[in-house]
Amino acid sequence: MFGLATLLLFPTSANAAPDFKLLAAVFDAGKCIECHSSDGVASDTRLVFPAYESSEERVLEFGEWLLELVDTKDSENSRLLRKPTERMKHAGGKRIAPGTADDAALRAWVAMVAANPREASAILGWVKRPLAETGGRVLRRLTARQYDNTVQALLGDRSGLGRTFPPEDFVDGFQNQHLGQGASPVLIETYNNAAQVLADNAVRAITNGDPAHLLPCKLAEADSACRDRFIAHFGRRAMRRPLFLDEEQAFVRQFSGQPDFASGLRIVIESMLQSPSFLYLFDSSDPRLSQYARASRLSYFLWNTMPDEALFEIAKNGQLKNGDDVERVTRSMLNDPAAVSAIDEFSAQWLRFDRVMGSFKDRRTFRAFNADVARAMTEETRALVRHLVWNNMNFMELFTSRYTFATPELSKIYGLEAPVPGNPRIAYPPDSERTGILGHGSFLVATSKPSETSPTARGLYIRELFLCQTTPPPPPSVNMDLPTFEGDRPLTSRERLAQHLSDPSCASCHRLVDPVGFAFERFDAIGGYGDKMKVVFRPPQKVDDDGKPLPSEPSKTFELEVDTAGSILGVENSEFKGPREIGITLSKNDQCQLCVVKQLFRYAMGRKESSSDEAILKQMLSEFKKAKYRFKELLVSVARTTEMSYTPVTAPTSAQKSFGKGPGNG
Repeated sequence: MFGLATLLLFPTSANAAPDFKLLAAVFDAGKCIECHSSDGVASDTRLVFPAYESSEERVLEFGEWLLELVDTKDSENSRLLRKPTERMKHAGGKRIAPGTADDAALRAWVAMVAANPREASAILGWVKRPLAETGGRVLRRLTARQYDNTVQALLGDRSGLGRTFPPEDFVDGFQNQHLGQGASPVLIETYNNAAQVLADNAVRAITNGDPAHLLPCKLAEADSACRDRFIAHFGRRAMRRPLFLDEEQAFVRQFSGQPDFASGLRIVIESMLQSPSFLYLFDSSDPRLSQYARASRLSYFLWNTMPDEALFEIAKNGQLKNGDDVERVTRSMLNDPAAVSAIDEFSAQWLRFDRVMGSFKDRRTFRAFNADVARAMTEETRALVRHLVWNNMNFMELFTSRYTFATPELSKIYGLEAPVPGNPRIAYPPDSERTGILGHGSFLVATSKPSETSPTARGLYIRELFLCQTTPPPPPSVNMDLPTFEGDRPLTSRERLAQHLSDPSCASCHRLVDPVGFAFERFDAIGGYGDKMKVVFRPPQKVDDDGKPLPSEPSKTFELEVDTAGSILGVENSEFKGPREIGITLSKNDQCQLCVVKQLFRYAMGRKESSSDEAILKQMLSEFKKAKYRFKELLVSVARTTEMSYTPVTAPTSAQKSFGKGPGNG
């Protein structure tokens, strides 16, 4: 992931003792980089390793930080040595064992730097880093949802064929990330089949009155002029840009090679729906195309579908040239109902509604949970997001709201009064521990096991989705099973997970996530609340000597006292006694606020942020704060900043030299 060896393999004097390849391996083996990275749980510390694509300036800055961690008067007292070996308190635990070869390599390097700080500074000045800049933009394919939305807008077809496409993976939290959008043979065949079906449906609709007005003339009066106008106009909408002359001529030849007009329509529609220009969001440095490309990106970001005629006209007239243009158009687009659905899609992916809908719960323990309740939980969270976004409220209230939007069935699970008919908003009682999304079933169900809660999963959810931090995976071959019921008294989750804290290979990660999850231990696996934790023990089924089941022993229910106090390690002033205080901490925390910005940035750009994006992320966070955390203003900021901050990375081929001259091209 990180080029640590590149960083450490700088030229040294001939008598320099340390082997820097070994030192790089020491940090890699200790998995120091997984936490001390820009999105790691230790990202708020002074030690943050640069990524591969970091600029030389960023690497030099990192070098200066390394020097600050070395005590030039007493190298054995250096934080860079004492922290990873846990000779002093280290949140990540013991990453390098004292007395080992790894420890010796680290001590030798620290001693060299302590003895020759000026030489070390000069050496760092010679560091050269390979750059792997993305150019800002990446080639993205339409998601299945965007495909269906586009087909509906283009053809009036509501068949929803995208639902039959191969499942889309979540990468960096979303399904529209370019790293997860490879075109497999199965997907290509699926696109081919879908194009045939859609073309057949479109021609059938045209012959039955053309309700979508695809044809610029009556079918009975169709001629070559009608053909040319159809190709130019439909092609501009399908490709989301005017056709080039060679493209237009190719489609005319294809159309003319068919036995009749309807067959010509069918083959051209089918071909266009398989074109990369239809399936992908294009980019171009050609000024004739750049306006259309920008309009298309804005449309799929803010509407999750293709541009409408008004937006095409804006692009044709060159009215997306600068930041003011982008902001004006963005604000207008946010007034369209399509924007509500688009933000619904963003929140559904960010907050992983799929995990809720795919949850299975033990029916013996949680009889109230079913698919309808799961759907109501996602709707509850969707309603809160909509309320905050479209009423221009402080979006950080996502973590602190003292009200919710629930169905009668959901209210019963929560122990709340049923909503008044026509008004699903319900206020929490003053003493309720529920707060914002942290009290929603969508969060509590998605982070629980079938029959019990999972503090680890709840802590991970908060770290990854609300702080944008990654946590290292479990060490290989580690035993992840927790102690089961023994004796007359079961253990609380905190007591059972304590075994991980006693295992050095597990403790470094579990101490980062488990304490956060313990705050929610009064909420069960479907979001119900109780002052004590209920544990149901069902004795295993016994059999006689012949293998026949013996009468079952009765189950036992235990009520255990739970401790919900703790802190979010790495976040200042984050001590809490329960989930309400966590919500308040998150709402005021810079890391959480920046994470909201990052999540929207990832969704808008189709990729995870890199070190080269730091400046614009800080800019967007600053604007978000100035706007008092109104999400609509963040949408404007992301649209304006991303559209005006990058240079396109692709251009039309040499064969595409001019636009067609037919109607509909501009």
